[in-house]
Amino acid sequence: MSETRLVRTDFLIPPVHPMRKESLYDGMEELKESLVANGLQQAIGAVELESGEYRIVWGMRRTVAAKELGWQEIECKVFQPGEVDEEMGKAHENFHRTNVDPIEEAEFFQRIITDNSISITECARRCRRSPSHVSRLLSLLEGHSDVREALRMGHINSAQAVEINRSSSAGWVKLALRYAQGQGITAIQLARWRDTAESSGEAANLEAVLQEMADNPPVDYRVQNKCHVHQDWLPVEQVPMRPVCNDCWDKLMLAAEHFVTCKWREEQPPAPEQPKPITEMSKAELLAVIESLHGRVVDHMP
Repeated sequence: MSETRLVRTDFLIPPVHPMRKESLYDGMEELKESLVANGLQQAIGAVELESGEYRIVWGMRRTVAAKELGWQEIECKVFQPGEVDEEMGKAHENFHRTNVDPIEEAEFFQRIITDNSISITECARRCRRSPSHVSRLLSLLEGHSDVREALRMGHINSAQAVEINRSSSAGWVKLALRYAQGQGITAIQLARWRDTAESSGEAANLEAVLQEMADNPPVDYRVQNKCHVHQDWLPVEQVPMRPVCNDCWDKLMLAAEHFVTCKWREEQPPAPEQPKPITEMSKAELLAVIESLHGRVVDHMP
């Protein structure tokens, strides 16, 4: 029969298959503060071994917190070997008391099904979960590795991960994961976007688009502007507010003056009024002259 008694913390050892791996220390500082302020509210559970040690069934996080606080003993519900189903006891404790990492929960389900050769429905019954919940989490283990990692790190939730994994387009998955993490796009929005992208054929082209984006990183407009004459990106100090670099602007001014002078000589009667020099023109006048030339000025550039 089980009994509750104080057990030395240095005699407690972890379970063979810990429920929590990556998330063991999540919220550890808050848990220690609670233990200091309120004490241990519920005893941990452990199986007494012939070696004198106690294998933890539930309460691994509380045990770690107690050890870090320097507690020498902790209240424990002690079972004899075979008296308790350690896996199920661990599952019920973790599932109903704390939020478990979805990937860790899925790995637990997979181990239960494999070790006991049982169905998803039976696993769900033993763990007091719905079959759809177990199936949904198991599907995460078969999905994209980047999605699993984002879920494990808490950057997305399991509903978002399921919707992203339902796409067969690697390009769409990468883009959807980026938006789910950075923009907070919901699972419902992801599902609608995926259906639209796949029906329109957009999803199939995204891989090529993303590769092109990787090969051609975007221009930083804070430090570069484009010269629209020779089509090069140059430092912003060489291409100020006007979309032409200083060198091309100087040549354009010479060409414009040369072209205007030649045009005037061809079309004007004897003794015409002299055209206003380029240097005396206002910006509006100069732009009007350039626009009227329909691009022919460039042909007269030095």
